[in-house]
Amino acid sequence: VECYTLQRSDFHQAIMKNPNIAIEVLEVLSKRLRTTDQMVEDLIFLDVYGRVAKKLLELAESHGEKVENGTRINVRLTQQELASMVGASRESVNKVMGYFTDKNFISTDKHRITLHRIAELKRRIY
Repeated sequence: VECYTLQRSDFHQAIMKNPNIAIEVLEVLSKRLRTTDQMVEDLIFLDVYGRVAKKLLELAESHGEKVENGTRINVRLTQQELASMVGASRESVNKVMGYFTDKNFISTDKHRITLHRIAELKRRIY
């Protein structure tokens, strides 16, 4: 890992010379704030089932591949990683994944998740 530092005064000078830097920084910070606001909203208003369903749908949207029986998320994902993403314990996520599997909403194979009943997962969010 290589790490560089930028002094505040040098950063200010760079912005003064090229205002587009400030615009790019504001866009990144705004996106991060929106993401954080959405995470807080999810923690307040959704139970663990809803948060897991929402994250699975988001992952299917960004990393999904249509397969014969649904949409497979092409990201290797452990239950601990999923738990970290939704602000829950691994044990809670395990329970939710078991429930979703029993209801045939999803199936799992070697850390890959396939969504079978997307409409039912969406209903868990709202």
